[in-house]
Amino acid sequence: MQTLLKSAEARSGKPLTQAQMDHPPTLPERARRSSEEARLLGPLSKRREANIRWKFFVTQLDRVIPPLQVTGPSKAASLLEKAALYSGIEGLVGRQTQRSSSIASSYPARWLRRRYQLLLGRSPILTFSEDTKRYRVEISAAAISPSQRLPSHNSPTIDASSTEWMQLADSRIPSGKAHAK
Repeated sequence: MQTLLKSAEARSGKPLTQAQMDHPPTLPERARRSSEEARLLGPLSKRREANIRWKFFVTQLDRVIPPLQVTGPSKAASLLEKAALYSGIEGLVGRQTQRSSSIASSYPARWLRRRYQLLLGRSPILTFSEDTKRYRVEISAAAISPSQRLPSHNSPTIDASSTEWMQLADSRIPSGKAHAK
């Protein structure tokens, strides 16, 4: 579960850091026994600390996107592999000349393939790594993820002369009329 909470691919929103896992941001400083607040006001009660941690992690778990495929040594992983749901979706993404489904025949093939690619981009794969003995989160190679749709490396860089021109243009705009959007 920690792997899913720390991964950007398996969450809607920002992933958690290890510091947030150890000490949630909603937990007051009194929870740390060595803090100044704990010395002045007394330590936070264990029950209150447990309730704050519970509430934080329940809200974070609501933001986790459950994986469609889990590979690894556990029984749950083997059951999901037998279901072969993920491989069925990846099969629909591939180029097929003949589709037998009635749903597939009512939509254009490219449109349908794109919808499945977007679905794969939002569905993480939880994979167990034998060398590190840990789980990792991946996205299918056939997917279109948000990072693939809007690549940052394609955005043009601004050169020094353009920067100077923009600063000069901004300095000439009267302060009352600057950037009315």
